[in-house]
Amino acid sequence: MSLQMQQLVDRPEIFNVLVAAGDTILLSRKPLKFVALGAVQQPGEQIFRRSTLNMTDALGQIVGLESSRADAKGVYLFRREPVELARRYGIRLLAEDLETVPIVYQLNLKDPQSFFAMNAFPVMPNDILYVSPAPLADAAKFFQILSGATATVAIPRTLGGNFPAGN
Repeated sequence: MSLQMQQLVDRPEIFNVLVAAGDTILLSRKPLKFVALGAVQQPGEQIFRRSTLNMTDALGQIVGLESSRADAKGVYLFRREPVELARRYGIRLLAEDLETVPIVYQLNLKDPQSFFAMNAFPVMPNDILYVSPAPLADAAKFFQILSGATATVAIPRTLGGNFPAGN
C-alpha cells in the first residue's frame, strides 16, 4: 500500500492501518511540484509550499506575471485529467487516451471574474503553468534593442562635437 501522508492525516478512518510486529513502514518525501514557464517573474520548477495550492497561490509563488512581457489573457494550465472527466466535458478522446487526457485550461486575467475562479481552481502536482508573451512584447524588445544601438552610435557624434578643436 502506498499513500501520501496528508491522506492519512486528513482521513484516518479510511487510511489508518494497524501495524504488527515485523511490519516495515517506509516514509519518503517526494516533493509535490509544478512547472512555471513563459512570461513569469520566477520560471522553473516550483515545489508546493503548502499541501494544496490553487491558481492564486501558484501565481503568488512565482511572484506573478512579468508585467512588461506577459499577456494577461494568455495564462494557461496544462494537465492530464482522468478520461471520465474528459468524457463529462464532451472532449473527443484519441486511441492513446486510455487513462488520462491532456487538457489545457485558459485564464483571462483581464476579466475580473477570473480572480474569483483562481481561488477555487486547484493546481495539481506535475501541472505546467504557462504565461504567453503579449503580442507586441517581441516587437517592443526589438525596438528597445534598436533604440539602444542608435543611442550608442549617437553618443560619440555628440561628444565629438563638444570637444574644443586642438590647435
